[in-house]
Amino acid sequence: STNEGGGIFNGIDAILNVKNSSVHSNSKSGSYVYGGGIKNTRGIINLINSTVSSNEVLATSFAYGGGISSETGGSITLKNSTVTGNIVTGNLSSIGGGVYVTHSKIMFFENTIIANNTTAGTGPDCGGSADKISLGYNIIEDISDCTLMLTASDLVSTSARLASLEGSPGYHPLLFGSLAINGGNPAGCT
Repeated sequence: STNEGGGIFNGIDAILNVKNSSVHSNSKSGSYVYGGGIKNTRGIINLINSTVSSNEVLATSFAYGGGISSETGGSITLKNSTVTGNIVTGNLSSIGGGVYVTHSKIMFFENTIIANNTTAGTGPDCGGSADKISLGYNIIEDISDCTLMLTASDLVSTSARLASLEGSPGYHPLLFGSLAINGGNPAGCT
């Protein structure tokens, strides 16, 4: 895409529910680029039991949110989901290889893995100035440059140990020794 969102665009006052799905291998290019996999602008997104992986934003200058970008009001909720292997290219001001949330946006996440994302700038796994509020039992591999409100059940700065994408819809199996194995909150598995 050279416009809004490489895979999915959710616009003003729209409500998007993504369940049991995979948003995989999309790309978005241009000068100022947001959301290789999903872009949300003033809408509401609920991502449940889903995977956002191997998406990319390719920018000649600024790039934000290789997997998910959400800005200007609204909210995004991730439950029982994985955001991994997403890429942001651009200059050193680029932010959020996995997730970028800013400008009065709020992100809630539970039983979710955000890991192995990369950026040319800051916040490889997540970035942006908006609050990212944990509902518990998450793994975030790299929390540098990420504004987070964590709980005691969250694991940070640790490898999620994910295998390559497989299946349909696509998912990343957990490798032996992953702390995500039996690490979620069963009450959060809806």
